[in-house]
Amino acid sequence: MSTDVSGSLERDLTTDRTDLEQRTRRALKQYLTVLDDIDEAAGADDLYVIISESGSQYCVDARDGSCTCPDAEHRDPEGGCKHVRRVAFAIGAEAIPTAADPDAVDDQLGAHVDGPVRWACEHGREFCAEAPVTREDAIRCSDCEIEAVATPAERVVADGGIIEAGDEGEILDEEDGRPDDCDCGDWNDGIGLPCWPCYREGFESPASAGEEGDR
Repeated sequence: MSTDVSGSLERDLTTDRTDLEQRTRRALKQYLTVLDDIDEAAGADDLYVIISESGSQYCVDARDGSCTCPDAEHRDPEGGCKHVRRVAFAIGAEAIPTAADPDAVDDQLGAHVDGPVRWACEHGREFCAEAPVTREDAIRCSDCEIEAVATPAERVVADGGIIEAGDEGEILDEEDGRPDDCDCGDWNDGIGLPCWPCYREGFESPASAGEEGDR
């Protein structure tokens, strides 16, 4: 027990970032185990049991952001207690912000529940290859791609609402009905699958297909 607490304290002292809210830092860095198959959470949708470093156990309801811990019951902080935030990060309901130090984030975050842990790049995109920590299948978001391959002189803003960066990528603006954060481009050309922002908005094919009525 003393080893775990000391290790957590050392990480807090050496990697603390003031632009992350305190409860968010604790949710990301402390050893908090999220489980969905024991006690109150067993067989219950959106209920999770959190076991802290000290062995304390609490129940989080991801539907309403409630928790049985004293902080939630007596203070009800905006954005939730650290346990509510930990669950959101662990199940992929919230992307880990770019201000988080990847070396300080608990390695076991999300290890015991289903759902991809999401990391945001500096443009707020999820699973971007330029994020601090990425999945193996991550690609650059459109903005990161443009910054990586194009000099200011090579960036062209066309009248049709398309921003191009040489032959490496393009952003399709909402002129074709696509979301502003559309990431369709070379990476999904020819595979017939839309990027996540387009899929989220109901599109079944990538923007490169040029079909506005494919929802």
